[in-house]
Amino acid sequence: MSNFDDANGRTWRVRITIGTLERIRDELEVDLLDDLEKAVPEGFATYVGMLWIACERELQAAGVSPAEFGESLDGESLAKGIDAFMDALAFFFEVLAPAKATILRAVWAKGKEVEATSANQIREALGILSGVSPESSA
Repeated sequence: MSNFDDANGRTWRVRITIGTLERIRDELEVDLLDDLEKAVPEGFATYVGMLWIACERELQAAGVSPAEFGESLDGESLAKGIDAFMDALAFFFEVLAPAKATILRAVWAKGKEVEATSANQIREALGILSGVSPESSA
């Protein structure tokens, strides 16, 4: 299990079980149990839904509604939550399918690396890293 902190400083535990994965499949139509290629969805809303399901018992015990949970996720805390979810998912598969767990971790790490590289290339193209703002060069 992995943990992450929301923007309000509360720590949530991401718990992945067969039940968690079945609920994600049934409620979000993302089948992580049989199709790990779907483990990296396109939209952030799907990640929020997956986090809610993976943390729901703890969130409900704390009296946190889905809307309140969403309000407690800023960009930084959502990124940490997604990382915690992916770590917990890889841990779930570690014993069942070690090769899948290894691939999942590698793909997630590489995806983050590619995203960071792309962002830096865009900043460079816009002159942001060199200290020139796009507005001042127009």
